[in-house]
Amino acid sequence: MEMKRLLILGIVVALCIVAMPVAAQTDDECVVTAGGSPISGNGIVPDYVTECINPTCADLGYAFEFKIDPPNADTYPVDSLGDIRVTRDGDFFNWSSDFGIDAVIAKGGVNANAYIYDPPFESFGDSELAAPADCGQPYNQCGLSHITFCYTPVPPTDTDGDGVPDTEDNCPDVPNEDQLDTDGDGIGDACEEAVPAPEFPSLALPAALIIGTIGMVYVIKTREK
Repeated sequence: MEMKRLLILGIVVALCIVAMPVAAQTDDECVVTAGGSPISGNGIVPDYVTECINPTCADLGYAFEFKIDPPNADTYPVDSLGDIRVTRDGDFFNWSSDFGIDAVIAKGGVNANAYIYDPPFESFGDSELAAPADCGQPYNQCGLSHITFCYTPVPPTDTDGDGVPDTEDNCPDVPNEDQLDTDGDGIGDACEEAVPAPEFPSLALPAALIIGTIGMVYVIKTREK
């Protein structure tokens, strides 16, 4: 009887353990700690990011990101902004960009390094970045799993405010949303208004001068006869 009670008690305890909620690791539980390593070639001390599956640029407060996975050395075009270039040296990597980068996330294992450039300023390149040595896996043999670049696009210049960027506007100084170009010469009709005919100075001479000139000619003609 005692054995039966112990068996029933054991089953109840087991069911209670199974029914207990287990906290799942999600991307919104990142813990960011200052003072990570290694320091980059530009002297940026990374923030050490832990306890989240894949930290994103949104976790760091940036709206746009470009993820390279796997993080191979190559040139990567990013929309119309330009290229990001990555070179590798083992677990370390260097990067350069045609546009400003706010931050770079170097992921390895379950942890990551976040190299923050902006604030204070965007960066156009750096060297000797790496994922954290403590990657949260056995023996810390993780290496670099992927790289994420955080950025904020700069809106194109639109001098006349017609919604067409200057680089594409056929009349950048005069608003012409329709971009009408009747003669197809690449210059918008709005910039080709009718040019008034040139005005020449009047050649009218005083009557006395004209009469005098005619008289002189008459005298000369008379003498010739």
